[in-house]
Amino acid sequence: MAQNSRELVKDLFEGKPTERPPFFPWVCSLAAKLEQVPVRTMLSDPGILSRALSNTHKLFGYDVILNNFDLTLEAEALGCEIKWQDDSWPPIITGNPLEHGTDFYDLDTEGIEKKGRIPVILEATKRLILTKGKEVPVAAMITGPLTLAQYLKGNEFARQLESEDDEATDLVEDAGSICLKLCREYCELGVDIIVVAEDMQDLVIPDLSSVLTSPLKSIFNVSRFYNVNSVLISKLRDDNQAVSLCSLGADAVSVSGNIITDKVKDKAREGNCRYSITIPDSAFVGTNAENINLIKKVVKSGESGFFLASEWELPRDTDVNSMHKVMKIIRGE
Repeated sequence: MAQNSRELVKDLFEGKPTERPPFFPWVCSLAAKLEQVPVRTMLSDPGILSRALSNTHKLFGYDVILNNFDLTLEAEALGCEIKWQDDSWPPIITGNPLEHGTDFYDLDTEGIEKKGRIPVILEATKRLILTKGKEVPVAAMITGPLTLAQYLKGNEFARQLESEDDEATDLVEDAGSICLKLCREYCELGVDIIVVAEDMQDLVIPDLSSVLTSPLKSIFNVSRFYNVNSVLISKLRDDNQAVSLCSLGADAVSVSGNIITDKVKDKAREGNCRYSITIPDSAFVGTNAENINLIKKVVKSGESGFFLASEWELPRDTDVNSMHKVMKIIRGE
């Protein structure tokens, strides 16, 4: 009998052989498109969000449902100004509350789980667990402490980070305390996976471990306390960042960018960390023989300990037929 999604994902994290690699597409905006609602409407209403994500999973049958992919969520709750671009995309940051000398401890961080749109995502997550949790693992996304710190501080943060200014490191640690609170909220709801997303492709970080080890260790310790697995996903600028990422304590890593996959694979295996083979976005928006052959090759390789994932958020303009084709290959049909 074929393994279902829950069995596949469970065996992946336990280091057991799986019939095929599980597929983790990070779906969000695409669900709004398929549900024919603006992204802003979907991300502001728990009923619409949970229904859209559930229906999209039902259409394609991938192996993990993600509760949202909006890296501005925590930043907005902490006072960052956001702008909704149009009906098709999540918002972007347009104002940074710490840009002009305000201290992190001047921000209103009390009861963060009740601020901004966070209650919407928490309620949608609860509904997904109730309606889909027995069928498929439910994952909750948290904006990583490095990315959150950058949103709070603005352009000055990148310069401080590159010059190894203690102020930048301290801010990442402070931002991590917010991530930790949300991690605990999601774990108490009963999610199966915590996904921490870091966008560091434009950052020069002399020593990634010294910046991220401490705040991420706290997050991953809490998730393990609740028996919840963790995945660290990131957009990166180079191989050094990718290799360092494998040593930060997550149960699994998924990287995108100009990265040599074998280096990540070797480092992840050394640390007993699961790793992803990322499928290029072009595989989902049209027919690309090279990408299709790549997927066929990794599915038939017989290797274990890895999963398939989209590079970042699954493209909103994903072609339904292309997605179905990818799913058929992954399932060996």
